[in-house]
Amino acid sequence: MTPIFSAPVCMMEAVPSPLPDTDSERDWSELPVDALSAIFTKLGTVEILMGASFVCHSWLAASKSPELWRFVDMTRHKVIFSKRTGILCAMAKAAIDRSDGQIESFWAQKFVTGELLDYIALFCTMEVEPGPLPDTADRDWSELPVDALSVVFMKLGTVEILMGASFVCHSWLAASKSPELWRFVDMTRHKVIFSKGTDILCAMAKVAIDRSDGRMESFWAQKFVTCELLDYIVSRASSTLKSIRLIACVFVWEQSLATLAAKCPLLEEIECSHHKMPADFFKYVGIVRPQLKRLRVHMRYYDYDEMEDEMKEHHDEDEDDDEYEEPFEQWEARRNVDAFAIAENMHELRLLQISGNNLTNKGVYAILDGCPHLECLDLSDCYQIHVDDQL
Repeated sequence: MTPIFSAPVCMMEAVPSPLPDTDSERDWSELPVDALSAIFTKLGTVEILMGASFVCHSWLAASKSPELWRFVDMTRHKVIFSKRTGILCAMAKAAIDRSDGQIESFWAQKFVTGELLDYIALFCTMEVEPGPLPDTADRDWSELPVDALSVVFMKLGTVEILMGASFVCHSWLAASKSPELWRFVDMTRHKVIFSKGTDILCAMAKVAIDRSDGRMESFWAQKFVTCELLDYIVSRASSTLKSIRLIACVFVWEQSLATLAAKCPLLEEIECSHHKMPADFFKYVGIVRPQLKRLRVHMRYYDYDEMEDEMKEHHDEDEDDDEYEEPFEQWEARRNVDAFAIAENMHELRLLQISGNNLTNKGVYAILDGCPHLECLDLSDCYQIHVDDQL
């Protein structure tokens, strides 16, 4: 089969930046308690109770700050499903005690007992005398070591670092340029994405790509991506990119995304949602990236046959044209053209999301046969599928 796009493969070998020359390894126990507490706010309840609290005396002291325990979340953690009820209730009580009566939210899963609820109620009704604030000078956060700041910045998002942390001071700017922060660039679901112009957002994305120093593995974006930006990604991160997810990026042509797929040998995940791609795109990507593991194509459902019928109603009723009736086999093949292209060319898929597609049961069977390693198949809003006993 001849590929629909020609895409010569070229990659830029990124030379890792030299590590900072430090005389000895960082002793994290020497960080001030208030700095440690600020870092711990980015951890979860279970991580603090079973991890940070047991490192050293200074980390234990920092983990007892009541501000850390206003919101206690003991849900969706593997520990919740592996420890006994008695242990989990004891952990929950420790968290409640550390809140010093300031707890505002308590979320839990599976283990809560009536006795634990009584314990929580006791703290909610008792009058708590607030402890005196420590008599310390204001913390100059610019004095924190760059490596410590980088750890804090790992908990921020791409946009927050680019538009916030980078502008505080010179030391924060230096910390924000650590390549480790930019392995995963996520520019989706942020209010800035919907308020800034395309040029500004593309410029921000290029800064993030440059700071990755050729090590970026994932690039997720919404609305603003252009073909020129995809070419920029290829020129800077083709040898490391594993995931690209584009949501409603209507400025991107399928040829540019197909070219990126051809030039990124490690690519395992593609999303091109809310922007219609032809079946030939899936064929070509399957040819150049047969190892693709995840494909996401979310679309709003349209019944194109119904749309065509509505358009015909506006024609002159006096026209005496013989109405062509499409054979069922041809109709079904047209409905399943995307599904057939995926089934015939993407045999290593583990996850496939094609919600809103016009495929029928025949297309579903083709995908199940052609993608034997499939673990997750999302067919939501695919209204031409009829679930029967066989399916």
